[in-house]
Amino acid sequence: MAKIVLSHAHSRGEAGAHAAVEQIVKALRQRFPNGESNWSLRGCWTGNRLTFTGKGIAGVAVAGANLVRVEIHLSGLIALVKPLVEREVEAYLTTHL
Repeated sequence: MAKIVLSHAHSRGEAGAHAAVEQIVKALRQRFPNGESNWSLRGCWTGNRLTFTGKGIAGVAVAGANLVRVEIHLSGLIALVKPLVEREVEAYLTTHL
């Protein structure tokens, strides 16, 4: 299993961070399709915490007022794309927060 942990400070407030976290999961669905299933990513919000799961991927993103923290676990063959997923999420955080 491969693990990615990223934190990014921001000044967009909790609402802005919440929107950015939603977009990260959407971007992962579009950018890294797994056949026609697009990793079958599904997410569930509890407060400011988004837990998401899919085929070979699980994670949590916390949208804080000043910091977004993303933790992603990749298993099976999907673990092979860890560097690519990590770069994409980091670039998204840097660009959108």
